[in-house]
Amino acid sequence: MGRYCQEIKMDWKYLITVLLLYGVMQDDAVPVTGQAGQHETDCRETIAGHEYQGSIYTTDTGRQCQHWEAHIPHIGEGSSLTLIHIFNNKSTDNFCRNPDPRWEKGPWCYTSDPNMRWDSCGETVPICACVGAVYNEATRSCYLIQHDTKHNYRRTYHHHKAECEQRGGHLVDINTKQEQEFISENVLGKQKGIYYTGGTKMADSNSWTWSDGKPMKFKNWLRGLPDVPEEQLRCIDEECSADQVTVLIKTTSLLKWTALSATSVFIFHSICEIEVK
Repeated sequence: MGRYCQEIKMDWKYLITVLLLYGVMQDDAVPVTGQAGQHETDCRETIAGHEYQGSIYTTDTGRQCQHWEAHIPHIGEGSSLTLIHIFNNKSTDNFCRNPDPRWEKGPWCYTSDPNMRWDSCGETVPICACVGAVYNEATRSCYLIQHDTKHNYRRTYHHHKAECEQRGGHLVDINTKQEQEFISENVLGKQKGIYYTGGTKMADSNSWTWSDGKPMKFKNWLRGLPDVPEEQLRCIDEECSADQVTVLIKTTSLLKWTALSATSVFIFHSICEIEVK
Protein backbone atom coordinates (compact mmCIF):
# COMPACT_ATOMS: atom_id res chain seq x y z
CA MET A 1 0.00 0.00 0.00
CA GLY A 2 2.83 2.36 0.91
CA ARG A 3 4.38 1.95 -2.51
CA TYR A 4 1.11 2.82 -4.24
CA CYS A 5 0.55 5.90 -2.09
CA GLN A 6 4.06 7.10 -2.84
CA GLU A 7 3.50 6.76 -6.59
CA ILE A 8 0.20 8.62 -6.46
CA LYS A 9 1.87 11.38 -4.45
CA MET A 10 4.59 11.67 -7.06
CA ASP A 11 1.98 11.96 -9.79
CA TRP A 12 0.18 14.64 -7.80
CA LYS A 13 3.35 16.73 -7.58
CA TYR A 14 3.99 16.14 -11.26
CA LEU A 15 0.49 17.28 -12.16
CA ILE A 16 0.82 20.40 -10.03
CA THR A 17 4.06 21.18 -11.85
CA VAL A 18 2.30 20.77 -15.18
CA LEU A 19 -0.66 22.92 -14.15
CA LEU A 20 1.19 25.77 -12.51
CA LEU A 21 4.78 25.96 -13.70
CA TYR A 22 4.10 25.09 -17.32
CA GLY A 23 0.89 27.09 -17.40
CA VAL A 24 -1.34 24.62 -19.21
CA MET A 25 -4.35 26.12 -17.43
CA GLN A 26 -3.65 29.53 -18.92
CA ASP A 27 -5.97 30.82 -21.60
CA ASP A 28 -3.37 30.46 -24.36
CA ALA A 29 -5.16 28.14 -26.73
CA VAL A 30 -5.94 29.42 -30.21
CA PRO A 31 -9.68 29.05 -30.97
CA VAL A 32 -10.64 27.23 -34.12
CA THR A 33 -12.52 29.10 -36.80
CA GLY A 34 -16.14 28.32 -37.48
CA GLN A 35 -18.50 26.12 -35.53
CA ALA A 36 -18.84 22.43 -36.25
CA GLY A 37 -22.32 21.37 -37.25
CA GLN A 38 -23.33 24.74 -38.70
CA HIS A 39 -24.47 24.76 -42.32
CA GLU A 40 -23.68 28.33 -43.33
CA THR A 41 -20.79 27.09 -45.46
CA ASP A 42 -21.13 25.38 -48.84
CA CYS A 43 -20.74 21.80 -47.60
CA ARG A 44 -21.95 18.20 -47.88
CA GLU A 45 -23.93 16.24 -45.31
CA THR A 46 -22.30 12.85 -45.81
CA ILE A 47 -18.86 11.46 -46.60
CA ALA A 48 -19.99 10.24 -50.03
CA GLY A 49 -21.65 13.56 -50.83
CA HIS A 50 -24.25 12.12 -53.22
CA GLU A 51 -26.69 14.76 -51.97
CA TYR A 52 -24.33 17.71 -52.52
CA GLN A 53 -25.81 20.48 -54.71
CA GLY A 54 -23.51 23.37 -53.88
CA SER A 55 -21.52 25.60 -56.20
CA ILE A 56 -17.88 24.69 -55.54
CA TYR A 57 -16.04 24.02 -58.82
CA THR A 58 -12.40 23.67 -57.76
CA THR A 59 -10.77 20.31 -57.05
CA ASP A 60 -8.43 19.32 -54.25
CA THR A 61 -5.41 20.02 -56.45
CA GLY A 62 -6.68 23.47 -57.45
CA ARG A 63 -7.98 22.53 -60.91
CA GLN A 64 -11.18 23.99 -62.29
CA CYS A 65 -13.93 21.52 -63.09
CA GLN A 66 -15.05 20.88 -66.65
CA HIS A 67 -18.72 21.49 -67.44
CA TRP A 68 -20.59 18.21 -67.08
CA GLU A 69 -22.16 18.54 -70.54
CA ALA A 70 -18.90 19.46 -72.25
CA HIS A 71 -16.72 16.99 -74.15
CA ILE A 72 -13.53 19.03 -74.15
CA PRO A 73 -10.92 18.38 -72.91
CA HIS A 74 -12.42 15.13 -71.60
CA ILE A 75 -15.33 12.98 -72.71
CA GLY A 76 -17.33 11.91 -69.68
CA GLU A 77 -19.09 8.61 -69.30
CA GLY A 78 -22.66 8.75 -70.55
CA SER A 79 -23.94 7.04 -67.44
CA SER A 80 -22.49 9.79 -65.27
CA LEU A 81 -24.24 12.51 -67.26
CA THR A 82 -27.55 10.61 -67.14
CA LEU A 83 -27.24 10.01 -63.41
CA ILE A 84 -26.42 13.60 -62.67
CA HIS A 85 -29.52 14.90 -64.45
CA ILE A 86 -31.74 12.43 -62.61
CA PHE A 87 -29.98 13.25 -59.38
CA ASN A 88 -30.05 17.02 -59.63
CA ASN A 89 -32.93 17.92 -61.93
CA LYS A 90 -31.23 21.19 -62.83
CA SER A 91 -28.11 22.50 -64.51
CA THR A 92 -24.98 21.29 -62.77
CA ASP A 93 -22.67 23.60 -64.72
CA ASN A 94 -19.13 22.67 -63.71
CA PHE A 95 -19.80 22.12 -60.01
CA CYS A 96 -18.35 19.28 -57.99
CA ARG A 97 -20.80 16.38 -57.76
CA ASN A 98 -20.94 12.67 -57.01
CA PRO A 99 -23.39 11.03 -59.44
CA ASP A 100 -21.86 7.57 -59.02
CA PRO A 101 -23.61 5.56 -56.26
CA ARG A 102 -20.58 3.27 -56.10
CA TRP A 103 -18.17 6.09 -55.22
CA GLU A 104 -18.05 6.74 -51.48
CA LYS A 105 -15.16 9.21 -51.17
CA GLY A 106 -16.95 12.46 -51.86
CA PRO A 107 -17.77 14.80 -54.77
CA TRP A 108 -15.52 14.93 -57.83
CA CYS A 109 -15.52 16.26 -61.39
CA TYR A 110 -13.82 16.01 -64.76
CA THR A 111 -11.17 18.71 -64.89
CA SER A 112 -10.34 21.45 -67.38
CA ASP A 113 -6.73 20.24 -67.32
CA PRO A 114 -6.04 18.10 -70.44
CA ASN A 115 -3.49 16.12 -68.41
CA MET A 116 -5.88 15.09 -65.63
CA ARG A 117 -9.20 13.52 -66.59
CA TRP A 118 -10.89 13.76 -63.21
CA ASP A 119 -10.07 14.86 -59.68
CA SER A 120 -11.55 14.71 -56.20
CA CYS A 121 -13.35 17.57 -54.47
CA GLY A 122 -13.34 15.77 -51.13
CA GLU A 123 -11.30 18.51 -49.44
CA THR A 124 -12.67 21.57 -51.19
CA VAL A 125 -16.24 20.50 -50.37
CA PRO A 126 -16.14 20.12 -46.57
CA ILE A 127 -18.41 17.89 -44.52
CA CYS A 128 -20.97 20.12 -42.79
CA ALA A 129 -20.43 18.54 -39.38
CA CYS A 130 -16.70 19.14 -39.73
CA VAL A 131 -16.72 22.84 -40.57
CA GLY A 132 -14.28 24.33 -38.07
CA ALA A 133 -13.14 20.84 -37.04
CA VAL A 134 -10.58 18.26 -38.21
CA TYR A 135 -11.69 15.12 -40.05
CA ASN A 136 -10.02 11.74 -39.51
CA GLU A 137 -10.72 9.31 -42.35
CA ALA A 138 -9.54 6.34 -40.25
CA THR A 139 -12.24 6.86 -37.60
CA ARG A 140 -14.76 8.64 -39.88
CA SER A 141 -15.07 11.33 -37.21
CA CYS A 142 -14.47 15.05 -36.84
CA TYR A 143 -12.69 16.48 -33.81
CA LEU A 144 -13.37 19.96 -32.45
CA ILE A 145 -11.80 21.74 -29.48
CA GLN A 146 -14.38 23.34 -27.18
CA HIS A 147 -12.64 26.15 -25.33
CA ASP A 148 -13.02 27.62 -21.90
CA THR A 149 -11.84 31.22 -21.89
CA LYS A 150 -11.73 34.10 -19.44
CA HIS A 151 -15.18 35.04 -20.73
CA ASN A 152 -16.56 31.50 -20.59
CA TYR A 153 -14.85 29.59 -17.84
CA ARG A 154 -15.20 27.37 -14.77
CA ARG A 155 -17.52 24.97 -16.51
CA THR A 156 -17.77 21.37 -15.38
CA TYR A 157 -17.47 18.19 -17.42
CA HIS A 158 -21.27 18.16 -17.75
CA HIS A 159 -21.30 21.59 -19.41
CA HIS A 160 -18.75 20.47 -21.98
CA LYS A 161 -20.64 17.21 -22.56
CA ALA A 162 -23.92 19.05 -23.17
CA GLU A 163 -22.27 21.53 -25.58
CA CYS A 164 -20.79 18.67 -27.60
CA GLU A 165 -24.12 16.82 -27.72
CA GLN A 166 -25.77 19.97 -29.08
CA ARG A 167 -23.33 19.75 -31.98
CA GLY A 168 -24.44 16.17 -32.61
CA GLY A 169 -21.35 14.59 -31.08
CA HIS A 170 -19.90 13.25 -27.85
CA LEU A 171 -16.74 13.94 -25.88
CA VAL A 172 -13.90 12.11 -27.58
CA ASP A 173 -13.37 8.37 -27.16
CA ILE A 174 -9.69 7.52 -27.68
CA ASN A 175 -9.66 3.87 -28.69
CA THR A 176 -6.17 3.42 -30.14
CA LYS A 177 -2.69 4.85 -29.93
CA GLN A 178 -3.04 5.91 -33.57
CA GLU A 179 -6.18 7.91 -32.80
CA GLN A 180 -4.45 9.65 -29.90
CA GLU A 181 -1.48 10.53 -32.11
CA PHE A 182 -3.85 11.95 -34.74
CA ILE A 183 -5.54 14.11 -32.11
CA SER A 184 -2.21 15.27 -30.73
CA GLU A 185 -0.70 16.16 -34.11
CA ASN A 186 -3.69 17.31 -36.17
CA VAL A 187 -6.28 18.57 -33.67
CA LEU A 188 -4.23 19.97 -30.79
CA GLY A 189 -1.01 20.68 -32.66
CA LYS A 190 1.16 23.00 -30.58
CA GLN A 191 -1.66 23.91 -28.21
CA LYS A 192 -1.11 22.88 -24.61
CA GLY A 193 -3.87 22.43 -22.10
CA ILE A 194 -6.15 20.08 -20.22
CA TYR A 195 -9.04 18.56 -22.14
CA TYR A 196 -12.09 16.62 -21.02
CA THR A 197 -12.63 13.33 -22.88
CA GLY A 198 -15.51 10.85 -22.93
CA GLY A 199 -13.94 8.50 -20.38
CA THR A 200 -16.00 8.05 -17.21
CA LYS A 201 -16.10 5.92 -14.08
CA MET A 202 -19.30 6.03 -12.06
CA ALA A 203 -19.10 6.07 -8.26
CA ASP A 204 -20.82 2.68 -8.06
CA SER A 205 -18.60 1.07 -10.71
CA ASN A 206 -15.08 -0.34 -10.74
CA SER A 207 -14.44 0.08 -14.46
CA TRP A 208 -13.74 2.91 -16.89
CA THR A 209 -15.87 3.21 -20.02
CA TRP A 210 -16.10 5.57 -22.99
CA SER A 211 -19.16 7.61 -23.93
CA ASP A 212 -20.56 4.71 -25.97
CA GLY A 213 -20.45 2.46 -22.89
CA LYS A 214 -17.59 0.32 -24.17
CA PRO A 215 -14.69 -0.43 -21.80
CA MET A 216 -11.33 1.26 -22.24
CA LYS A 217 -8.90 -0.99 -24.07
CA PHE A 218 -6.22 1.54 -24.91
CA LYS A 219 -5.06 3.46 -21.82
CA ASN A 220 -2.48 6.19 -21.34
CA TRP A 221 -2.50 7.14 -17.64
CA LEU A 222 0.16 9.26 -16.00
CA ARG A 223 3.12 7.19 -14.85
CA GLY A 224 2.51 5.17 -11.70
CA LEU A 225 -1.25 5.16 -12.16
CA PRO A 226 -1.47 1.92 -14.17
CA ASP A 227 0.22 0.13 -11.25
CA VAL A 228 -2.50 1.12 -8.80
CA PRO A 229 -5.00 -1.74 -8.24
CA GLU A 230 -8.26 -1.28 -10.15
CA GLU A 231 -10.25 -1.05 -6.90
CA GLN A 232 -8.24 2.02 -5.87
CA LEU A 233 -9.61 5.13 -7.54
CA ARG A 234 -7.28 6.86 -9.98
CA CYS A 235 -8.44 10.23 -8.77
CA ILE A 236 -6.23 13.19 -7.88
CA ASP A 237 -8.72 15.66 -6.39
CA GLU A 238 -10.63 15.70 -3.12
CA GLU A 239 -13.85 14.07 -4.33
CA CYS A 240 -12.60 10.62 -5.22
CA SER A 241 -15.88 9.03 -4.15
CA ALA A 242 -17.84 10.89 -6.82
CA ASP A 243 -18.29 10.08 -10.50
CA GLN A 244 -14.97 10.51 -12.27
CA VAL A 245 -13.94 11.60 -15.75
CA THR A 246 -10.78 11.21 -17.79
CA VAL A 247 -8.87 14.33 -18.80
CA LEU A 248 -6.06 14.54 -21.32
CA ILE A 249 -3.03 16.64 -20.36
CA LYS A 250 -0.86 18.04 -23.14
CA THR A 251 2.35 20.03 -22.79
CA THR A 252 5.28 20.43 -25.14
CA SER A 253 6.65 17.03 -24.16
CA LEU A 254 3.74 15.27 -22.44
CA LEU A 255 0.50 13.64 -23.54
CA LYS A 256 -1.07 11.63 -20.75
CA TRP A 257 -4.39 11.03 -18.97
CA THR A 258 -5.49 11.47 -15.39
CA ALA A 259 -8.83 11.47 -13.58
CA LEU A 260 -10.92 14.10 -11.85
CA SER A 261 -14.32 14.33 -10.22
CA ALA A 262 -17.03 15.03 -12.80
CA THR A 263 -18.08 18.05 -10.74
CA SER A 264 -14.62 19.63 -10.60
CA VAL A 265 -14.53 23.23 -11.77
CA PHE A 266 -11.36 24.31 -13.56
CA ILE A 267 -10.50 26.30 -16.65
CA PHE A 268 -10.36 23.26 -18.91
CA HIS A 269 -11.16 22.66 -22.54
CA SER A 270 -12.65 19.57 -24.17
CA ILE A 271 -12.46 17.60 -27.41
CA CYS A 272 -15.78 16.95 -29.13
CA GLU A 273 -15.99 14.01 -31.54
CA ILE A 274 -18.66 14.07 -34.25
CA GLU A 275 -19.14 10.83 -36.17
CA VAL A 276 -19.90 11.20 -39.86
CA LYS A 277 -22.08 8.86 -41.89
